Amino acid sequence: METKAYTGHNFYDSYSEYVEDNPLYQVEYRVFRDIINDYFKYLRDELIENGKEVKLPCRMGTIQIVKHKPKEYTGKSLRIDYAESKKAGKIIYHLNEHSNFYKYRIYWNKQNMITPNKTKYQLVMTRDNKRHLAQIIKNHIRDYREL
Repeated sequence: METKAYTGHNFYDSYSEYVEDNPLYQVEYRVFRDIINDYFKYLRDELIENGKEVKLPCRMGTIQIVKHKPKEYTGKSLRIDYAESKKAGKIIYHLNEHSNFYKYRIYWNKQNMITPNKTKYQLVMTRDNKRHLAQIIKNHIRDYREL
């Protein structure tokens, strides 16, 4: 059976198997969860707040927030603004005028990654992180690297 997403319990089970011979590193799930939550918050702050490129451990690549201008302003590269489309009675697209027509996304560079089937993995930001990034962009708090 194929796993769609990994959770903290999956990480903990794997970690427990890895350190089972060493009692010094054995911790309860609660402690393990707090540690990985702190690490993920650190990653979020480095990416969104500081705009840095983060190098992932174990040669898992790098991640960063990048911006780019669409090649064309059609339905292929723009998202539909459903609220405005409903009002107008026709399809209206988000043009991102507030960000000078740039689109932003998280970019996971897997070029030096040594994991097999690396194209099968994807990284999806949580809804809170997406909203936080949107607020930073709309309020012009910081800018990100252009891809």
